[in-house]
Amino acid sequence: MSITKGSLRNFIEGRFREASEKVNTEIGEYYESEIEPLLDDKLQNLDKAIKQVSKISDEFLKFQEDNGLSDYFYSRYLRDFNNFTSIKGSTKNKELTSIKFCVRNDKTYTLFGLEEEIEKAKKDLRPKFNKLKDLNKLQSEINAVITNATTGKKAYNDLKILGVDMEDYKEVNANLPAIKKFSVDTCLVNGNCE
Repeated sequence: MSITKGSLRNFIEGRFREASEKVNTEIGEYYESEIEPLLDDKLQNLDKAIKQVSKISDEFLKFQEDNGLSDYFYSRYLRDFNNFTSIKGSTKNKELTSIKFCVRNDKTYTLFGLEEEIEKAKKDLRPKFNKLKDLNKLQSEINAVITNATTGKKAYNDLKILGVDMEDYKEVNANLPAIKKFSVDTCLVNGNCE
């Protein structure tokens, strides 16, 4: 068994991936519980218009079928109606993306009268964004320790001295597994095949 720089990097990368995923999950849960319901409420007014357009679409489809109007000229109107009926979900996704950008980058968001809620989200989520930033910085510093060490064992000891919990680290087996029989006859390489 041995300690290699590559296995240390993989170990550290896994730890940072887990920590980042945990923070990103917390951020996602915040948006899901605090912001999405507000957007749903603001977009609720579209439901009536969507129902009306859906009804018009159904009537137009019946008109089209009853009169044998099946060419592209008429079908494109049906497609436009159907596109409109998905506007609520599309708008929610677009605005949620904009809100996430504004919150993360401390920008202003002025649509739907959500200014106060967005400012609250910026305040609530700032520690989580800072944690992600700190995780990235720490990962770079730890990778520098691994890179600058002369051996994997030295890097391992340096990381322990610097306070990195290495308890879960598993040393790699430097020996390849023994092969008992090749799947192809070695005469091909030896040149003595008949």
